[in-house]
Amino acid sequence: EMKKIQPEGPYRIIGYSYGACIGFEMATMLQESDGANSVEKLILLDGSHLYMQTYRNVYRMAFGVTGDTLVNNPLFESEIMCAMTLRFANVDYKKFRVELLQQPGFKARVQKVVDTVMTTGLFKSADTIDFACCAMRSKFVMADKYKPERKFKGLITLIRAEQGAAREEDVGFDYGISQVSDENKVYIVEGDHDSFVQGKTSGKTVNIINDLIAETNKQIEKV
Repeated sequence: EMKKIQPEGPYRIIGYSYGACIGFEMATMLQESDGANSVEKLILLDGSHLYMQTYRNVYRMAFGVTGDTLVNNPLFESEIMCAMTLRFANVDYKKFRVELLQQPGFKARVQKVVDTVMTTGLFKSADTIDFACCAMRSKFVMADKYKPERKFKGLITLIRAEQGAAREEDVGFDYGISQVSDENKVYIVEGDHDSFVQGKTSGKTVNIINDLIAETNKQIEKV
């Protein structure tokens, strides 16, 4: 899709949270197929491969999941579907979780969520809820197995929240990006995982990104 808009690089790629892993994969794949200079900027917002691995361990402990895979795992599916439902509907967590566990499979669990959330009147289309449920499950399943296979040739910039969702003692100051890049630079913005991109301090995050892009533009003009 990106190449439909801009057929050739160099590209500027930004990924937030889980999207940081997607951004990293896109960048390294582009470098592999189109050359090291195909990616001009890779900026990660409070996320990295190590961040996701740590988050994976946390939610596995929280959900009580111990198997090798999350695919077709009733306990995992019921937990995330329950979490999805609680965002929009006032349900009894324990009761609803049991009802989800009793469903014959994932499709039935999704339908249970759709039926429950549609009663709130917050959504016009049931397909929207269905898509959100499937996307959430896919995100967790992919993140559960993700490990970088390539190293980024160049500089990765990490803009992280001062109060990130992962502890610094678990992921390090740079969220482990020094392991998968030639160079790295880290900026810290006040706020938590959500507020530094959507809250009061989001302006600071935007300013850093704009400054980084402007810096690149100046370098291009000199050339």
